[in-house]
Amino acid sequence: MSGLVATGAQRLLAVAHWMGAAALDPGRARQEWAEFGMTLLECGTLFSAVRMPGDMVHAAAQSRDPRAMGAFLAGALDGGPVIVDPVSERYYALVPASVALRWDVAGTLCLGRNSCVGVPYPDRTEPRVGRPFWSVAVDSPGILCVPGDVALVARAGRSRLAVEGTQA
Repeated sequence: MSGLVATGAQRLLAVAHWMGAAALDPGRARQEWAEFGMTLLECGTLFSAVRMPGDMVHAAAQSRDPRAMGAFLAGALDGGPVIVDPVSERYYALVPASVALRWDVAGTLCLGRNSCVGVPYPDRTEPRVGRPFWSVAVDSPGILCVPGDVALVARAGRSRLAVEGTQA
């Protein structure tokens, strides 16, 4: 029996199709991705998004450099997907949809049902002025962050900020 190997382009399309299923209007989401490089997707069905202040995540990683941040988050979150919004200076870790029902980590907010998040097209992995991008890209459909790992990053960041005398 021969194994199937998906190309990078096939994986990208599979991820975009999977993520697009979280849109209220998948056709419009595809159009917005093509035109703007991002679209709003609804949380609480395929995934929820833990919103963390940039200062908190930078403190956890002890860096502000986008590449270093990506490497830190990829390791700390075992490759789970993370979006960066450079305008609001927030990070969004994608977690299973049900997490929003029980999330309680100080300084963060878990966006679930009745919330949307700005999601860049899956190939947007480099910083662009004023545009969200993937600090850690979605590797395959359905791959999400482990909530406990996200909580550890948030708590480490809050702890470092407390020691430095600032708060997230």
